[in-house]
Amino acid sequence: MEELSFWVGIIASAAFAITGGLAILERGVDLFGVLVLGIITAIGGGAMRDVIMGVPVFWTDAPIYILVAAIASILTFYAESTLHNLRFTKPSSILTV
Repeated sequence: MEELSFWVGIIASAAFAITGGLAILERGVDLFGVLVLGIITAIGGGAMRDVIMGVPVFWTDAPIYILVAAIASILTFYAESTLHNLRFTKPSSILTV
């Protein structure tokens, strides 16, 4: 059961980092801004929960959560900019009538 909890936490950290990165990308920030907000979004809620409960903060025991959040944020930055460029390219001449 502990292993399942670990993997759910890893997936959740990646998901929260992606949503935080996408939210800030709308404002036109650079990679550093996406990285910072992605990591804060990914670990912030759980860290506050642990502080309120009076237990050790989860990412101090397993810093892999920060690494996963950083990787997810970086991938989000590059994936979104690539998709943005694809969205605004001219349509193919085959499609024009």
